[in-house]
Amino acid sequence: MEIHDNEDQEDEFQEALDEPQPNPRPNPHPRQPNRPVRLSVTPKHFTGKYGSDFVEYLHSFEEAAKCNYWDEITMLTQFPAYLEGYAAEFYSAATASCRRDGRGPWTWVEL
Repeated sequence: MEIHDNEDQEDEFQEALDEPQPNPRPNPHPRQPNRPVRLSVTPKHFTGKYGSDFVEYLHSFEEAAKCNYWDEITMLTQFPAYLEGYAAEFYSAATASCRRDGRGPWTWVEL
C-alpha cells in the first residue's frame, strides 16, 4: 500500500487546475466562406422610429450574434439586413458617405 503525502496531492491538483482548459463551448459550426448563415436566434429588426433605443438594439443584436457564433465580419454583413425604414436609409447614407470620404468599410466598434 502506497502512502502519498497530502502536500504532493495538493500540488498535483493545483497543477491540473492551472493547465489551460479547452473552450467549454466550442463553435460547432465554424463559418466557411460562401456559405449561408444559419440562425439559432434571429435578431429583431430595427426601424429607428422616434423613441426607439439604438444602443439597446445593438446589445440585443450582439446577443443574437453571440448565440449564432458570428464573428465581426458576419455581424457587419448581417446588420443592414435587420434595419428597416428610417434606420436602413440612415445606414445606407452613412455608409455611402464613408466610402466617398475614403474611410473604408465600418468596423463593429465604429457602429
